[in-house]
Amino acid sequence: MQTYDEKLESMAAFVIKTQGLNEDVAKKVAAEQLKGLPAWQNQ
Repeated sequence: MQTYDEKLESMAAFVIKTQGLNEDVAKKVAAEQLKGLPAWQNQ
């Protein structure tokens, strides 16, 4: 399994690619999405 930071970077890159957001906003979006997943709820 990826570390939280690895997963955050991966998801942020996906958000940038698919939604065209800048890196800072994409990281915030990715962090919010990760909070909803059981493995990352305590991050």
